[in-house]
Amino acid sequence: MRETFKTRFGSLMALVGLAIGLGNIWRFPYMAGLFGGGAFLIIYLAIVGFVGIPAIMAELTLGRYTREGPAGAYQKIGMPRGRFVGGLLCFTLLMASGFYLVVVGWTFFYLGASIGRTYFGTDTGAYFQAHFQGFHWLSLGIAALVAALESVVVARGVQRGIEWLNRVLVPLLFLCFIPIMVRSLTLSGSSEGLAFLLIPDVAKLRPQVILAALGQAFFSLALGGHGLLLYGSYLSESEDIPWTATKTALGDTLAGVLAGVAIFPAVFAYGFNPESGPGLTFVTLPRVFSEMPMGWGVGVLFFLAVFVAGFTSLINSFEVLYDACRYYWNWSRRRALPLIALGLLVAAIPSLFSPQIVQFNDLLWVTTLFPFGNAMALLGLGWCVSRGTALAEVKKNSSAPVPQWWITWIRYVIPVFVLLVLSYGWWDFFTS
Repeated sequence: MRETFKTRFGSLMALVGLAIGLGNIWRFPYMAGLFGGGAFLIIYLAIVGFVGIPAIMAELTLGRYTREGPAGAYQKIGMPRGRFVGGLLCFTLLMASGFYLVVVGWTFFYLGASIGRTYFGTDTGAYFQAHFQGFHWLSLGIAALVAALESVVVARGVQRGIEWLNRVLVPLLFLCFIPIMVRSLTLSGSSEGLAFLLIPDVAKLRPQVILAALGQAFFSLALGGHGLLLYGSYLSESEDIPWTATKTALGDTLAGVLAGVAIFPAVFAYGFNPESGPGLTFVTLPRVFSEMPMGWGVGVLFFLAVFVAGFTSLINSFEVLYDACRYYWNWSRRRALPLIALGLLVAAIPSLFSPQIVQFNDLLWVTTLFPFGNAMALLGLGWCVSRGTALAEVKKNSSAPVPQWWITWIRYVIPVFVLLVLSYGWWDFFTS
C-alpha cells in the first residue's frame, strides 16, 4: 500500500517546502522591483489566483487519483506515450536538480562562511569567484555532502523522513526572516528599498510585466508536472485539495514577499545595486552583512533560511527520482538512493566549473522545459480522465464548492498561459 502523509499540517509543510526554493529568495523580490513593484505584485497575485492555484489543484488531483508519481501517472490514465512522457519529465528533473544541487551547496558553504566571518572585510565578488569560478574539489565535496544528507532524509520514507523534516524546517525558514526584517527595516535609508519592492510604478506596466509575472508564478509555484503530482499521490482521501492548493500558493508567495522585505531595505540602505540571481545572494548581500551592525547574526540567519529553502525543494527531486526507480525497476529506497545521488553529482559536474553554466542550465531545464511538464499534467487530467471522475476527485472533502467550469478552465484556458510561458522562456533562452 502506498504511504501517505500522516497529518494535514505535515502535508502542507511538505508542499510549501517544495514550492519555496532558492528562486523565491533571489528572484521573486527582484522581479517585483524591476517590473513595477506593487503593480507587479497585483498582477502576480491575480495570476496565482486564476492560473496558479487551479494548476496546483490539477497536479495534486492527478497525483491522488492515480496514486503514482510522474513515472506512472501518465501511463495509468492512458495518455498516449504516457510512459515516455513520465520518463522525459523525470530526466528533465534530474538535469535541473544537478545544477540546483550545486547552488544548494553554495548556500551551505556561505552558511559556514557566515558563522566563521570569512568573507567579512573582503572583496565579496572576488571571494565568490575564488571559490566557485572554475572547478574546485571543495565544491564537489559540498555537493556530495548535500546529496548524502538528502538521501538520508528520503531513505526514511514519506512520514518519518520527508514530512517530519518539512514540519521542522519550513516554520524555521519563516522564523529566520523575522529578525532579518526587523534589522533591515531599522536601517537608515531602508525606506527606499521598501518602495522599490512594494510601491506601484505605473510607468513600468508593459506587456512584458504580465509575461514576467506568468513566468515567475510557474517558476515559484513549482508547476512542472512532477513534484506537486508526486506529493499529491501522498495526500490522504480526507485532504481538501482546493484549500491545500490555496494555502500552498499563499505560503509560497508570502515567503517571496518576506524575502524582499528582508533583503531590499538593507541593500538600498548601503547603496548597493539590487541585481538578481547569484550576484544578489552571494556577492551583494555578504557585502551588506559585513558592513551592517549585527551583520554576523543576520548573515547566519539569512543563509540558514536560503539553505533550508533549497534543501526542502531538493528533497522532492530525490523523492520523484526514487519513485521513478520504484516504478520502472521496482527498486527499494536503499538500492535507488545511492545511485540517484551519484547521478545528480554527475549531472552537477558542468555547473561546478562556472556560475554562468549554472544560469545557462537554469534557463535550459527550468525556464524552458518545466512548463511543458505542467502542460502534460493539465492535458492528462483534463482530457485523459473523464470530467466526472476528475471533478469527483477534486471535490472529495472540499470545504468549498468546485465549479463545473474548473475542468474547462484547465482544458482550454490555462494551457494558453502555459504556451505563453513556454514561448517567453524559449525567447529568453535564445536571446540570452
